[in-house]
Amino acid sequence: MPLSAHVATLHLLGQYTAADFAIASDEHGGTLLTDPALAPQVELAPALHG
Repeated sequence: MPLSAHVATLHLLGQYTAADFAIASDEHGGTLLTDPALAPQVELAPALHG
């Protein structure tokens, strides 16, 4: 069975850093590319409006 390659080109809108992405095998011969979400920010004190 000959091996074949599939190529995907992604065009992203916004600001991204290559170091933010994680690449892993999908264990079926493919690749998973993820951009893990940031942890939610904890609000230490309510915002003052006025």
